[in-house]
Amino acid sequence: MLATVVLGAVALGSCAGSAALGVHWARRHRGWVKVQAVVVQVRWILVGVLVTFDYPVPGGWARATKSFLSRNHMGTGFLGPVRGRPITVLVDPRNPQAPPQLLGFGFDGIFALMLGVCGFVALMAAGMWWTMTGVFGQLPTITPSP
Repeated sequence: MLATVVLGAVALGSCAGSAALGVHWARRHRGWVKVQAVVVQVRWILVGVLVTFDYPVPGGWARATKSFLSRNHMGTGFLGPVRGRPITVLVDPRNPQAPPQLLGFGFDGIFALMLGVCGFVALMAAGMWWTMTGVFGQLPTITPSP
């Protein structure tokens, strides 16, 4: 019974953590606007791509570099970001010099998603374990027939 309670608590904690990360990201970027940036450089790294781009700010342009898990997640098509082509980024209008965010899944989004999936699976496992031990008093055993 203790194992079920612990597994259920870990599962609920994972689900709550995933939801909290999603809410935090949404609140942090509330009011941000989409602007067209221009890709300056694309560098492939072990786990994705580093994209350097220029984006408009009041009085000129600013440059930023962001990492991404793959070239396809940026909404730029199969070829991914190409030097000289536009991409859409999110910019904070209250502080345009703050680092902009690329659209799509980054490392933080994948982490929150995986945390939620693991929590959901653990919650289902705890529920099945509780049901099996609650209905039968213990886990059923299968004995081979002679």
